[in-house]
Amino acid sequence: MPQYNRCFMAILSIAQKDTRNKSNITYQVERWQTFYPDAEGLFPHHWREVALDQKEIPLDMDIDRYAALDEAGILHIVTARDRGRLIGYHTSLIMGHLHYRRSLHAMVDLYYISPLWRRGTTALRLFGTAHRTLKERGVIKIMSGSKVHDALDNTRLFEFMGYRFAEKQFTKLL
Repeated sequence: MPQYNRCFMAILSIAQKDTRNKSNITYQVERWQTFYPDAEGLFPHHWREVALDQKEIPLDMDIDRYAALDEAGILHIVTARDRGRLIGYHTSLIMGHLHYRRSLHAMVDLYYISPLWRRGTTALRLFGTAHRTLKERGVIKIMSGSKVHDALDNTRLFEFMGYRFAEKQFTKLL
């Protein structure tokens, strides 16, 4: 688990205690069967915004495998909801790493916040809830990526939250 810098912790603490905040956004862990019916409508928007090679590789989510991963206790879902409406999510897979089998790691699968809610502390609260609840499940390290094309580079957000830049990833159509 990355160590948070003091600034991030201070902002998150203030945001969580701010009684003047009129926001009705809640952050919680959910199971796949509760999450998926609401997320199904967001997935195409998320995909259109971030996916490369959309003509060659259409969105085709393996819903049954997600459900099986959830049943096996591997899938961890944290949602952000405004008055019950799903506005964001953070999903990760929890498992022992192939190189460090006795250490639980979380590999982030997806994170998304609907554009109208990408302001203030929404991202910090969503990730903060994910970090806290993953740690409660025994996870010691989280690995996440960030898109680098268009305006999708979240490097500054990750660095602000205490993440370290660890590696580059490349893709190629075959």
